[in-house]
Amino acid sequence: MARQRKLESQTMQESESPSLPRRLLVATGRAAKVSGLSIWHVVQVVVPMSLLVSVLEWTGFLPSLLSPLAGLTRLVGLPVQAVLVLGVSLFFNLYGALSVLAFLTFDLREATILAIFCLIAHGLPLETIRMKKAGSSRTKMIALRIFLGLAAVWVYSMILPESMAASAFSTAPVVPGGDFLGLLASWAPACLRLTLSFCLIIFAFRIILAWLEEFRVIEILSKILSPFMRFLGLSSDLSLLWLVINLWGYSQGAAIMAEWIKDGKKKPQEGDLFNHHAAVCHSLLRDTALLVVLGAPLFWITLPRLALAVLVTWIERIRRHYFRRSFRAGVA
Repeated sequence: MARQRKLESQTMQESESPSLPRRLLVATGRAAKVSGLSIWHVVQVVVPMSLLVSVLEWTGFLPSLLSPLAGLTRLVGLPVQAVLVLGVSLFFNLYGALSVLAFLTFDLREATILAIFCLIAHGLPLETIRMKKAGSSRTKMIALRIFLGLAAVWVYSMILPESMAASAFSTAPVVPGGDFLGLLASWAPACLRLTLSFCLIIFAFRIILAWLEEFRVIEILSKILSPFMRFLGLSSDLSLLWLVINLWGYSQGAAIMAEWIKDGKKKPQEGDLFNHHAAVCHSLLRDTALLVVLGAPLFWITLPRLALAVLVTWIERIRRHYFRRSFRAGVA
């Protein structure tokens, strides 16, 4: 009788547990709910930014507006319009920078040089506030990201093959007849394609992340990656946080680190060291996908960025070991 009751209990539990298709469906529904706000944010950024850039190009006002800075961009072989991409990247988010990049006329080599800067140094006003809460000095993080972004531009301008310049990289609308209505007729479908591409990427990533959460794959990946954190210059217990910033984004990771610091689980100095890595390389999958869909080369926007993040983290570790009193790590 006891054995029979046990079998009946197991059968009941199995019947009550949701099936695989149902779990996938529920997880997809959760992803759809949280994707709405992100997609609306993309629309709010891409549509006005791409239209503004297209109008500036159409009027011919943009080159004259940026001409005083032409000497700076010429040093790294970029057209003066590159200044607008760099500026939007620094003060706005990556979606804004990519909207400008896609709607100006660049070849593949120029676009790749600009892309690496945008991936390293974007959204500084907002992201440095989060870095402050996660243990870093805002001034130091801003200076670090701008310096590394410009250094990457300089290095890429020297090492990227000239053959890349033969390939076009642009969604810039061609204006038939040169009138404003022609501009709008060309801009609208180009903007729609870009917006839909970004929204589909965001939605797809949300679904994948929801599935990973549902089946606790993140925890498994965290355990697998834990030993490799030392190679990255980070402590092994930060593997989960590293996954968070590269799968979900830096905001979620910063919130977790800030909570750990508040609860005394981590010191601000530990958060600051993690930020040295995250400042250079976060949202590794999503941000890369956004650029790949525009035509950017996968290798040049991924592995060098990850390698630079590892290098920066180890340099900071060595600096702290040998020059502890040079300036205070952590919040300044």
